[in-house]
Amino acid sequence: MSSARIVEQIDDISYEIRRTRNAKRISLRIADDGRVWVSMPPRVPLREAREFVRDHVEKIREHLDAGQKRRDRILDEKEALRLPFKGKWYTVDLLSDEGPAMVRLPRNDERLSIRVEADVPVEDRRRIAIVQWQNRMIDAANRELPQRAVELSHRHELLVRRIRIGDQRSRWGSCSKANKSVNLNWRCVLFPDDVRDYLILHELAHLLHADHSADFWNQVGEWCADYRRCDNWITAHGPKLMEVTRVM
Repeated sequence: MSSARIVEQIDDISYEIRRTRNAKRISLRIADDGRVWVSMPPRVPLREAREFVRDHVEKIREHLDAGQKRRDRILDEKEALRLPFKGKWYTVDLLSDEGPAMVRLPRNDERLSIRVEADVPVEDRRRIAIVQWQNRMIDAANRELPQRAVELSHRHELLVRRIRIGDQRSRWGSCSKANKSVNLNWRCVLFPDDVRDYLILHELAHLLHADHSADFWNQVGEWCADYRRCDNWITAHGPKLMEVTRVM
């Protein structure tokens, strides 16, 4: 829990210093929306956090510039808007007809359609469409991923006490063997169904084997014979899925 927050600025960069009780060292975080903050232990002098920021100011600026370019690129009206669903990327039809906000997901390889409210300014339509899509996907993840995890855990006679859907920035999932809990990244709902199932089974296998030992992979292979192909799919396509949702 944070006990103190201080907002400061260096050059043209605003940042926040957070004294955090469980912080063991000074660390830097740059959010997708451009917010910058430094976490530090409660008893470390404030000047050390400021020096830390000064030492990393060029790194911060590079990350902020790169993030802005990503946001500009996806919001560029000259580029066709493409969004992922079930492992495929679809060109989005931005509907301009009258009617309520709507996201129509593709079936039989048709295009993905999004309608924003008619009174949304033209310059904001693309951004609002992306937000609508992301909200729809998060809602789907909160419904579908826990349900599928329960189905698979019952199939393999595993006890799971808690399934949490989160917004992890670098991990697709995690598991606590001691607490019998599974954490899944909501972006897993963007995977093909068989890859989604593999990711869930991967985490469920950690309820039996905490590490990535031979026994762990043997267990995964017993439950998912095609696990190598699914794991390779995540390695190949996962970074792009993680990145595109970050710039929204």
